[in-house]
Amino acid sequence: MVIMISFIVSTIFALIIIPILRKMNVGQRISVYLEETHRKKSGTPTMGGLIFILPSIIIFITLWFFDKIHITYSLIIVLITFISYGVLGFIDNY
Repeated sequence: MVIMISFIVSTIFALIIIPILRKMNVGQRISVYLEETHRKKSGTPTMGGLIFILPSIIIFITLWFFDKIHITYSLIIVLITFISYGVLGFIDNY
């Protein structure tokens, strides 16, 4: 249930956050040594993981608060892994 709701919210959230990231000039820098075909990606907004991570965590906390899901060890492992990949992506983009 969290995955389905998060997908829908993430899709809506993407329509809001991508223009904001473009206004903030959070864009990808491209090396001068790359081919011309790859240089087209210059200026593509980074930090796109926020589109998936924030809604998923907010939906999870909301459903947990209303006692719709129960926390298990497997769920904790998945959440730690999910957040760790998000932190790694942030460090890579920063």
